[in-house]
Amino acid sequence: RIRQILLNLISNALKFTFEGYVEVSICSFEIINHKADFIINIKDSGIGIPPEKHDSIFNVFEQADCSLTRDFEGTGLGLTMTRKLLQLMDGEISVQSESDRGSTFSVRLQLECIDNSLNIDSLLADTSRSEVDVLKPIKVLLVEDNRVNERVARKILESMNCVVSHEKNGLFG
Repeated sequence: RIRQILLNLISNALKFTFEGYVEVSICSFEIINHKADFIINIKDSGIGIPPEKHDSIFNVFEQADCSLTRDFEGTGLGLTMTRKLLQLMDGEISVQSESDRGSTFSVRLQLECIDNSLNIDSLLADTSRSEVDVLKPIKVLLVEDNRVNERVARKILESMNCVVSHEKNGLFG
């Protein structure tokens, strides 16, 4: 679920950012009763979202620009699915954005810790291996109709030790 959430948000950030940056940051807080709070921010310098559209972009089939002449492909389901996944995980999503000034989507999650002996500090303190080495290879299906976004996302995923399969749309055919 977390991978799906991150892929949806990062994909949107890439789609709506023609120049500038997309930044992903993850902060964790102390573990209490085998649970840790996480804040994930996906920040971009893209086209932004007018404040009056902030609530509606999470609705089914809604997009900030619904006109027939809009420049961006998509169904308007990504943010709806992301919010629903977070609700199922007792998490939250919020957005801060202005037109032409970029967007920041913030996700808050509380996750149960399986093994308290493994923590981020100990992984980062071990200089004999990189952060990528900690990850096991996983297979990822990347569905993206924009060639540039597909290439960028593929590079990011492959740098994280993922085996990437690509489809242009959800029809897979």
